[in-house]
Formats: sequence, structure tokens, C-alpha cells
Amino acid sequence: MARGPAHSGETGRGQLKGLILAGGKGTRLFPLTRRVPRCLIPIQDRPAIHRPILLMKSAGIVDIIINTHAHADRVAALLGNGEKLGVNLTYSHEEQLRGIGAAIKQAQPLLEGGTFVVMNGDVVADIDLSDVLAYHVDQEADVTLVLRPEKGSKAHGPLDFDADVSISTLIGEAPDEGGFLHPTGIRVLSPRVFDFLGSGGGASLGKTLAHMVEAGCHIEGYVTDGYWADLRTWEKYGHILWEIGRGFVPEAPIT
Repeated sequence: MARGPAHSGETGRGQLKGLILAGGKGTRLFPLTRRVPRCLIPIQDRPAIHRPILLMKSAGIVDIIINTHAHADRVAALLGNGEKLGVNLTYSHEEQLRGIGAAIKQAQPLLEGGTFVVMNGDVVADIDLSDVLAYHVDQEADVTLVLRPEKGSKAHGPLDFDADVSISTLIGEAPDEGGFLHPTGIRVLSPRVFDFLGSGGGASLGKTLAHMVEAGCHIEGYVTDGYWADLRTWEKYGHILWEIGRGFVPEAPIT
């Protein structure tokens, strides 16, 4: 497991693509999300989803698929084809939410051809995604999960991933003493994942990754201490706004 940033170099074979998961209902942010999807909640006067889009762009990923469900029309109306942000956006709409794995599987026709990055649409992060991609290639990994340490935190349990499998099972390492490693919602996946997705693991990405490990696939963890937050709850959103007011939140990457 790497502690980034530490690597540089080519980002891999094939055309890099991205998938941003923006279909969540945001029930823990009601009533705000009754009419506005979580990914469009403003952060520094910009929709939250601009950040993952621009983070991908900063790493050379300009072909991006947006996974939608709730308020899909609003997301598409705001982002369009991505021209204003300097990227190419297409959409993969889910009529029914069935998990991260199902979202990836549905977008398979748009993702095939090379390594791709899957990222949550409500993430505020200051992470060198180019370095993550370089590490993924250097390690010849099939999957790289971006993790972050949280000393003494048990908010999600130790190394939980996708709520049904432990990352420690996948990467074979224990957490730091006195703390835990938490997923950031950023994942680098090789096309090999499609050989397993939906077989045995069903719609669960966590179970799919466990199945890949059993088959001898290489799962890596990239640990970063860069800024990271998400908008899952009112408490988290309020904390981000508090940090913005004190200059702790980095500006979004430049378009």
C-alpha cells in the first residue's frame, strides 16, 4: 500500500475515462434535496459535482460518464455535454438504484477500452489523482482504492468498504495503530473488473472485489492525507461550510 503522493509517470494503456456517481437521493439532506440533487449543492459558489469533474480533468480524464437517478433532468440541464468545463459528458441513467457495482455494470458500454476512475459526485477533495493513476500502473493493479487515515475514528468501522466487505481482506494490511483507513469514494479500476462484476457479487462492488481477490487479482490501497470531505449529511455539509469560512477548503481545480 502506498502513501501518496510518491509516484509519477504514465497513467496506463488505453483511453482513460471517468464515472461519477451522482444518482443518490440524498435523504439525509432533506428537505434541501427534495428539489436539488446532492451533487448540485453549492460549494464555494459552484455545484459540488464540478469538483470531481475538474479533479478528473486535472489528471487528463476528459471523457466522463455521469450516473444519474434522482433529479436527473436537473443534473443534465446544468452540466449539458460538459463543454463549459472542457470535458465530454455522457449520461448513464438508473431507473432504480441497485448499488455501486450495478451503476458500473450499466455504464460498461461507455467505459470499455481501458482503465477508468469511479468517483462519488459529492466529494470535496485535494488529492493528486495523476499520482494515484501512476501508482495504479506502477503496481500493475487491477483495482486501486484511495484511502485516508482517521485516527481514533469508528464512524464507519475499521476499513469498511461498500458496507459488506473489509478492505483489510482485500489488501491484506491492518489499519494504523489507534486509527482506521476509510474509503474516499475514489477508485481506479481496470477493465478486468467486468469479468467479475455481476457474477457472484451481484450488484455489490465490495463482494465483486472480494471475488476478484479470491481469483488472484491485485487490489491496491493508496493512502492520502490530503483534504477530503463529502456531503452525506447536514452535519458534514455544515462542517465544510465552516472550513470554507476559515480558509481550510482548497479551491476547485481550474477549468
